Amino acid sequence: MSDPRLVGVLLGHIRLPRVEASTKPARDLVAMTARSWKLDDTIVYRARLAASELATNAVRHGGGTEMLIFSTRVGTRLRAEVHDASPVMPERHDPAVTDESGRGLLIVDDVVTECGCYRTVTGKAAWFEIETAWPLDPPPTTASAPDTKGPATPTTRNANPRSAVRLR
Repeated sequence: MSDPRLVGVLLGHIRLPRVEASTKPARDLVAMTARSWKLDDTIVYRARLAASELATNAVRHGGGTEMLIFSTRVGTRLRAEVHDASPVMPERHDPAVTDESGRGLLIVDDVVTECGCYRTVTGKAAWFEIETAWPLDPPPTTASAPDTKGPATPTTRNANPRSAVRLR
């Protein structure tokens, strides 16, 4: 269960059984990824909450016996995706005050920068992105006047050793 549209730099992923107990490791993966990059605590909280809601939706309304969770970086955004085997797209509801459920996507929409879902070959993926600063990024290099005493030395920006596989 994967999709070629998955973009960004892969920071973490996990395959879990589609059972209620899997929501904790799903949200923990996203939170752990955010913490390992030293993202702000409010970003970690928002990502954990949104991941929990999407994983809960996959467990309750998804299809198949497992779900995949991906945590990626796309530009300056932290992105998470939850894949399951159901082709049925999630719908936002307008729950009554007395309803015990139906608020998950409203919560996600409120705490993230952008969210959505798309169909995959094996079902669907629900995703969110949160705009954030990345404290472990090296500072931007500034262009200086060329050294007239010798040949110019090209400067390269080394990738952070924590970064993993570039998906696209």
